[in-house]
Amino acid sequence: MATSNSHDTFAENSRLRSAIADSIASGERLLQDRLLNDSKLQVGPEDAIDLLLSHAEVSEKHGTGILTKRIFADQPRILSIRSMDLYDGKQNFGAESYRLSQRGLSQLQLGAQLLGALKGRAIRRIVCIPYFPDEVRLALIAHSYSQAPLCTYIMDDQNIYSDAIPDTLLKELFARSSLCLAISAEMQRAYEDKFGCRFWLLPPVVSDQLPVTENPQLEVDPLATVVVGNIWGRRWLQLLRATVRGSGVKVSWRCNCKSTSMKWLEFERADLKADGIELDEFLPESKLVPLLRSYAFVLVPSGTLDSDDDQAALARLSLPSRIPFILSTSHTPIIVLGSRQTVASQFVESNGIGVTAAYTTESFQAAVQFVTSTENQALMRQNAARLAPIFSAAGTAEWIWNSLALGAPCSDRFEKLNENRKTVFAAPGGQIT
Repeated sequence: MATSNSHDTFAENSRLRSAIADSIASGERLLQDRLLNDSKLQVGPEDAIDLLLSHAEVSEKHGTGILTKRIFADQPRILSIRSMDLYDGKQNFGAESYRLSQRGLSQLQLGAQLLGALKGRAIRRIVCIPYFPDEVRLALIAHSYSQAPLCTYIMDDQNIYSDAIPDTLLKELFARSSLCLAISAEMQRAYEDKFGCRFWLLPPVVSDQLPVTENPQLEVDPLATVVVGNIWGRRWLQLLRATVRGSGVKVSWRCNCKSTSMKWLEFERADLKADGIELDEFLPESKLVPLLRSYAFVLVPSGTLDSDDDQAALARLSLPSRIPFILSTSHTPIIVLGSRQTVASQFVESNGIGVTAAYTTESFQAAVQFVTSTENQALMRQNAARLAPIFSAAGTAEWIWNSLALGAPCSDRFEKLNENRKTVFAAPGGQIT
């Protein structure tokens, strides 16, 4: 006699058959029949998985991967599926992980690949972090198959200031999503204005395994600083070098520059050193935190948002995950280089944890003098300490799951960041010049 579990599985397979049939041409009927005959595994609800869809490996080698791991680190039933390999295919996240390439595949063939990865298991919940159309299409197929609640999390803009994902796909994705999240308040407002659907704020969070101690005023070198992580714009790096050159400030750059995705920056270590930038060893977070605490300020290159900016879309709406990491784990003040219209600039200034300087030596030197004053050091560190608890990764996955079930935030934990935003530090006329 068939069990209730087998009936549930049969219903799941029936929905998949219907979803696939709706999306295929008549010439694919033979492939459809073979697929449906192969999809009759019997499993129970205890085997259901949470499906996470991303564009690349979930790893420590890029900000999106780091943030994803922080949020879902303690979730035992994650099936992670990515569209491409950018970091040698190496990933240590999720109970299982697969790369499903969509190049040249029909909807049916992609559905067959998804079935193979599922191994007959039901989908309990879906999280889509879209960077390219591939993740969106796969999310729509998975949702049609399972009718599982879908959460879409926009970490980087790929539509408003970029044309990576067309409107039609995103409109359908948002319409199917029970919960839409954005990484910054600026992203939240921009996507609500364009697509007419409600987005909720989920900023980058920080591992609760990195305890924060009281941060007294340290005896530090005011003419030494550090850049943490990747620099995504080739022009950003060129401007950084020109700004630091002759400033008298020594910069340590801690990044994973051996990464495949960073090779296009095209620089020589000796040339960087001549400009005052030392390319140093990439450190794990546990070793990076004590280093950050030893500096008077941290430098964050961002966009100029002019016609020459090669990563303007990234700078306009995305909050770099390194900024909440810096403020939460070290309380160290931040100098953002670039336009005051970038998310990075607006975040550090509105929260009183840093200032913005233009990409000129004079502006940079003025910012250094400002943030290294005893009074400003103390105030910025106090502001960072006050904000730090909001960015703890502890409980964030459960916050997402509970909010997904409700279709709205289960608490106002992150929306509090939108309250009373104001510029705390700014030179007369705005940007420090």
